[in-house]
Amino acid sequence: MLGETATARQHMHDAAAIDPDYAPALASLSLMYAYWRFSEPARETDQERKRLSIDYARRALRSGKSDPFVLTSVAACFLLAGAMKDALRYSEIAFAMSPRDINVQVARGMVLSYAGRHDEGLSLVRRACSFEPLLPPTFISSLGDCCYLCREFEWALEGYRSLIDPPPFFRLNEAACLAQLGRIEEAKQAASELPADFDAALYARITAEICSLQEDADLWTDGMRDAGVAV
Repeated sequence: MLGETATARQHMHDAAAIDPDYAPALASLSLMYAYWRFSEPARETDQERKRLSIDYARRALRSGKSDPFVLTSVAACFLLAGAMKDALRYSEIAFAMSPRDINVQVARGMVLSYAGRHDEGLSLVRRACSFEPLLPPTFISSLGDCCYLCREFEWALEGYRSLIDPPPFFRLNEAACLAQLGRIEEAKQAASELPADFDAALYARITAEICSLQEDADLWTDGMRDAGVAV
């Protein structure tokens, strides 16, 4: 999976090198770098990944501000980079332009949820997922996060557990759900199964940082701390 991600990232770099104004490639790079902060959290490179993600997003907007795919990708990037104002702005524009696009709906729902508009965000993501019989990992992750922020921990847990061969952070999110449900020993067991090189404490911190509401940040931090992560 990690090799596939690196290959995809290189393809996007190649496309941007051929055409420096090719907005879809730039938008994809922006989201890849932002997502990289969570899939492989690393203290020594986290701020650089964040900077690059925002830089690519700004470049993509210069030539692709009328493309819903570009707008949705950069909105998701801004969310994962902690730039909520921009995430709300561009997800709203994308949704106004293409309200029936399920990718647009999922991104908008995620942004709304992390902005504290939990019910509205979860409703949008659930509606989008109802049209997709086989959910891609990004949809599952979004649905799980929105359920978690709505304090629907059983539903969130079911979502995180539904993916075969998930990325490591799914296991940590699962642990947070178990902790919120009072299943502390199971939560600690789930967290203990993370790869040795996965920085769970950094993941917990940056997940909390992208929340607009302090109570949402605390919800993530408390869940992971109760699961044994030294936040």
